[in-house]
Amino acid sequence: MKRRKSKKSTFFIFSLVVFVVGVFISGLFIIFKLTQTARAIFPNMQNQKTITITQTLSNLTTKATDESHLQGYEDGRINILLLGIAGKSSEKKGELLTDTIMLASIDTKNHRAALMSLPRDLLVETKNGINKINTFYGIGMRENRSAHKIVEAVEIVTDQEVHYYFVMDFDGFEKIVDTLNGINVSVPRTIDDPLYPGPGYSYEPFYIEKGFHSLDGKTALKYVRSRYDDPESDFGRAKRQQQVLRALRNKALSIGTLSNPFTLVALLDTLGSHVTTNISTSEIRAVGSLIKKVDTQNMTTVVIDAWKPESLLRSVFKKTPVGNLAGLTPRSGDWEEIAQYAENIFTLEKITLRRDAITAEMPSLTIINASGQDRVGNRIKTLLAGTGFTNITVKNAKKSDTRNTTILLDRTASQKPFALDELTKRIKPINTTKLPEEYAIYIPKNNLKTNKDSNKNQKVKKISQENEDAATIDFVLILGEDLIKKHAYEPATRESVEKDYKLLPPKK
Repeated sequence: MKRRKSKKSTFFIFSLVVFVVGVFISGLFIIFKLTQTARAIFPNMQNQKTITITQTLSNLTTKATDESHLQGYEDGRINILLLGIAGKSSEKKGELLTDTIMLASIDTKNHRAALMSLPRDLLVETKNGINKINTFYGIGMRENRSAHKIVEAVEIVTDQEVHYYFVMDFDGFEKIVDTLNGINVSVPRTIDDPLYPGPGYSYEPFYIEKGFHSLDGKTALKYVRSRYDDPESDFGRAKRQQQVLRALRNKALSIGTLSNPFTLVALLDTLGSHVTTNISTSEIRAVGSLIKKVDTQNMTTVVIDAWKPESLLRSVFKKTPVGNLAGLTPRSGDWEEIAQYAENIFTLEKITLRRDAITAEMPSLTIINASGQDRVGNRIKTLLAGTGFTNITVKNAKKSDTRNTTILLDRTASQKPFALDELTKRIKPINTTKLPEEYAIYIPKNNLKTNKDSNKNQKVKKISQENEDAATIDFVLILGEDLIKKHAYEPATRESVEKDYKLLPPKK
C-alpha cells in the first residue's frame, strides 16, 4: 500500500512539475513572441538595439492601464485610422494602395463607437498637389513618413485629429481570420462576381449565397474586396468591411480565444509580420481595455458615398499637371458637410432632425443664376434638395446680368430660421434686404388689378398665378461668379472614376 501511495505521490509530483515547467516554457515563449511582435509593430521600439523581456512585459502588462493617458481621451474622443493594403503578396503594382480606409472613433465617456468609411477614389488636395486618397499611404512610405501622408489627407477631409493608425495587409487579414477559426457573417444578398482579381492579371470568380456563413480567411477577404456584382460598388464593399470588422472584434474578444496560448502565439506571429501602428507599447493595453468596454453591437456606421440623391459626393474630372483625373469630390464644393457628419458621428440624429425641421418649414426658394455658368444653378438646387428644401425654382440670368458675389434675400422676416440658417451656412451668401432692380424681371410681379374684359380672362388667370407665385417666394438666392470654382466642374462617369488608379507626382 505504501509503495502504491508512493508511486501515486511520485506521479502526481512529476505531473505537477511537468505542468509548471510547461506553463513556464509556454509563458517564456509567449513573452518572446510578444517581444518580437512589439519590435515589428511598434516604431518606437524598432530603433532600439536591445530590448529585454522585462521591458516588453512592463510595457504590455503594467504600464498605461490608465486610459486617460491616451491621446484624445480628455477631449472625449479617440480617432483611429484603419487602413487595409494589398501588401507584398500583391502581384500587381498596387501593394501600397489603401483598399480600405476607415476612421474609427471611440466616445471615451459613453463608451460608444463609430466607423466612417471613405472611398478610395476620393480626390484630396494637399500642398503637394491633388491625388486619390488611396495613393497617399504609398507617397508617405516613399518619403519614409509611414502613414503620416494619408493621416494628413483624412484630417483634411473630416476635420478630425487622427490620434492613431493601424495598417494591415491582405495576407495578415486572411491569417487572423483563420487563426480565429473563421468568423460568422450574415450575407445580405447573393454575390456573383466573375471579375474578382486572381493571380497576376487573371480573374478568380467569387460566388456566395445570401444567408448565414462561417467564413475562412480566403473567403472573408474576397467578401470584403468584391465590388463588381454589388449595385453600390465601392460603397457596398465598405459596408461589408464594416460588418466583417465587427465580426472580427467579437470573435477576438470571445471567451477562450485569447486565453488559448497557441491561438495567442499564432496571432502574435501574424501581427508582427503584417501590421504596423503608431500606438506605443505603453499605450496598447489601455487601448485594449477601452475597446472591451465599447458597445460594438450598437456601433454607428457611415459610408461616405456617391451616385445617390442623398450622397455627399459627386464624380468629377480634376485638372492636374499630367492631365484630367477622374474621382470623387464633396457635392458642396468643400469638406464642411462631411466634416459635419464626422463631428456628429455619435449623434447623427441631429442632422436628420435639422433636415426634418427645414422640410417642416416648407420654404420656397427661387435661385437666379447670375454666375455666368448655366450648370451652377441646377447644381445648387440639387445640393439644397438634399438638405430639406423641396420647392426650388431655378432661372438663368442674362449674361449682361452676371455678378461677382452671391446674395440672399430673406422675405420671411426670419420666420423660417432653419431654412435661413442652412442657406447662410451652406452657400455663404451676402445677406441683402432689397432685391437689386436688374433681377426684378426674374421674379413674378405682385401687381394684380381687376380686369373686367371677359376676352382677357386667360390673361387675368395668368397674372393671378404670377401673383400667387410671387407671394409665396420665401427666399431669393442670386448666384455670383464666386460659386463657379466650387460648382462649375466637369462631371465624370462612374466607369471613369473606377478605372485603375493614376499616381500623380507631387508639385515641385
